[in-house]
Amino acid sequence: MPKQTENSGDGETTDVQTRHPYTNDALAAVLVISLPVIIGLAGAGHLDLARVPVEVRLAYLTAGGVASVWAFGAKAIKAWMKARGG
Repeated sequence: MPKQTENSGDGETTDVQTRHPYTNDALAAVLVISLPVIIGLAGAGHLDLARVPVEVRLAYLTAGGVASVWAFGAKAIKAWMKARGG
């Protein structure tokens, strides 16, 4: 099979990164921004986070952590480890 190039010669790209360069950044921003919004809504009494299963909360926090690393790089990991005392 021939190697796919960024431009196939007919004006259309075959490279996803060229077509959607900010998709990962946008998804990371949604996850990072949504955490303080959810906490604020819960604090105002609009959400009952106790009714959310632990597995869902853990999955959300894990995805948020990965999104933070995507958005802020290795400094996010170092800050998290420092905050945990490591």
